[in-house]
Amino acid sequence: MAAPMPAPENDFGAADLGAADPGAADLGASIISRWATPIQARPGRAIYLQGDPADYCYYLVSGRVSPIRYRADDSRLALEEAGPGSILALAECYLGLSYQSDALALERCQILRLGRGGLERLLETTSSAAFLLRSLARSQVSLHSRLDSASVLERLCAYLLAQGQGSDSGSSDSLGSGRGTKRLTITQEALARAVGATRETVNRHLQGLERAGVLETGRGEILIYRDDELSRMAGE
Repeated sequence: MAAPMPAPENDFGAADLGAADPGAADLGASIISRWATPIQARPGRAIYLQGDPADYCYYLVSGRVSPIRYRADDSRLALEEAGPGSILALAECYLGLSYQSDALALERCQILRLGRGGLERLLETTSSAAFLLRSLARSQVSLHSRLDSASVLERLCAYLLAQGQGSDSGSSDSLGSGRGTKRLTITQEALARAVGATRETVNRHLQGLERAGVLETGRGEILIYRDDELSRMAGE
């Protein structure tokens, strides 16, 4: 992973759902609670990690969670934040897959943790199946909306940021500026393929980033000066 999160807690502690916002203990919680275990997660804790077996899905009673997807190039895609009433990892749990993202608690969360067996029992009732299907449909719409909205510039900055994390640092470089901090050896054609854009589009964005002092381009290499600006433009 590009940036390891705090390890998930094996013992979240029993959650006192009575202390949660009464408005969050809605129909969804009443449907799921019969087969679920109440837990809680403190701010900054990973509820689950991408790649781990999806043995559970999670109904969020209160709090906010940020799902973060790591791509093959180690760049990160922050998906839409989940709030009360959201079900996390529903599809992965039902299909017996691995988690497709990390899930980070942004604030204290009260959660109902539901295993695959409980999920299957829920699906045996018509009302529960309809509720879960609506939840899954909403999550898919949100995911595709987020993926479609990521611009070429955001993908480019995220890729450069991720690749730069493993590059050598120094004050000298072959481009002669003497300011470079991280060097990437990559052609613009390869960069365009990595972010799913044309070479011309990537070149235009690189020129803009160079004019802004974020990086410097040369033949087959890029020097990165401003990680903070890349992170900001990537939406991270």
